[in-house]
Amino acid sequence: MKQRDVYLDVHDILEVKPLAATIVCDVLAFSQPSTTITVRSHGYLIFFVRVITADGPIHLALEPENKSKCLFRIWASVLDQDITYSYSNGPAKKLDLGESTGNLGAELMLQDGDVHPNYYHSYGDLGLKGTDLEASLRSQLRIATVLSWQWPLVAASLASHIISATADTTTNADLNAPALSLKQQLLAQASTGPNVSFMPPLSLDAYMDTLQSCITTARDFQVQYDRFQDKELSFEEKLAALGVMLDQSKAASEMHSSLRDGTLTKYKNAIHVVDQSREQFAGDQKFLENAQERLKEGIEKWKEEQTLKAIVGILTAIVGKLQRFYLFQCRD
Repeated sequence: MKQRDVYLDVHDILEVKPLAATIVCDVLAFSQPSTTITVRSHGYLIFFVRVITADGPIHLALEPENKSKCLFRIWASVLDQDITYSYSNGPAKKLDLGESTGNLGAELMLQDGDVHPNYYHSYGDLGLKGTDLEASLRSQLRIATVLSWQWPLVAASLASHIISATADTTTNADLNAPALSLKQQLLAQASTGPNVSFMPPLSLDAYMDTLQSCITTARDFQVQYDRFQDKELSFEEKLAALGVMLDQSKAASEMHSSLRDGTLTKYKNAIHVVDQSREQFAGDQKFLENAQERLKEGIEKWKEEQTLKAIVGILTAIVGKLQRFYLFQCRD
């Protein structure tokens, strides 16, 4: 069983009692103070979440089907409640998970009639390519970039979660680098105050292309500089090398200006999209308000029609009774 969502209630998943399940979500809710986890024989339950939330302390009651080996593992970055666990009505023990403990993951191995806890300080290299976890992290990065304008704390939490999940991976630098850049800019904004605006980070390809262009320009400049310093060259050759150096410096300046202008254009386009979205939202809101008024008017009209029909029905019934009464009197 595999499931991915933004918000999930753990009890909806446990009711199914899957043999093997990998659950990926942003927020995992525990709607009850005590949760019974029945792990089937030789089965496993694995949760990858950013936030674990509940109204009060969480207790996990582990009840395997038998004494065979089974596994319960959970990864989480933020916990708003303490978690304890017990095995077969045994004493409750604290699950050391969360930012304050330094543990990102907790594993409870149920074997030979006992539970063996194990904790992880990092995600390690999980091989995220093509998995639901990678897809979820990419969605969270996009959401964090959008929310950074209005809810920087939520965006920072999302970025921190992505950084933790991809810190040791060898294949997801394109996730780790933008998330790290985003968090650094949000921290800088928090330090400098609300007057400093956030600029969305560029993609990793944009950084690499710019870096490669700078390296090429610097290498070519170095070659021409060495020629200019060569005492064996004639004066004309040195002037030619100097001209090439000036041309390369001019090209580098134009490249940086082009990059700046391109970034500014993207920023203005983003502002334009936001303004259009705001106008569309206002138009949709007005449309909904008008629809609500028309619905109210329709309901009132329907009520009047129903009232009129009821009055007509009553009058028709009275007239019918009077007619029957008159015919009966005439026969008498």
